Amino acid sequence: MKSLEEIREMLESELNRCIPITKKIAGPMEYFNEYLGNTSFLLVGLLGAHLREDNDKWISIRWMDDSLITDFNLTDHSLSIKGIAIWGIENDMEQWTEPFIFEVALENNGAVDTSSYSFLFGKTGYPEVSYDYFRKDRSIWASNKAAWRYVISIKPEKSFESTKE
Repeated sequence: MKSLEEIREMLESELNRCIPITKKIAGPMEYFNEYLGNTSFLLVGLLGAHLREDNDKWISIRWMDDSLITDFNLTDHSLSIKGIAIWGIENDMEQWTEPFIFEVALENNGAVDTSSYSFLFGKTGYPEVSYDYFRKDRSIWASNKAAWRYVISIKPEKSFESTKE
């Protein structure tokens, strides 16, 4: 299994490789996965590594599978990715979904620098939704009204906060 640092470096490299490709996207899209290469599973890999560090909040038998990237917003100074994380539980075939937002600043040259970033994951007051149900109703996570269950903010000194009920 890759370390958190290895996944972070792989994600940074993949995002920097994909940013020029994303500038050519015309019009709205349902999912951005095909333009972002390995970003979808690297994002949830990084998220899962953070969540595993705090086993009281994230059950250690859970594993991240992949994500559907629903929004990709690139400005001169930052990158924001919204999506739906898909995860499972060991020895169980069912998978679950929860929303996330990943935000990272860009350097002056437009490159991603993952030495500082944030993740918002899971909605407080809302249970995870099975992937089978999500496939039938893709709008289930469209509401932005709830607070986030997990807030992960990586800065020079790492902080992790959970609002888990």
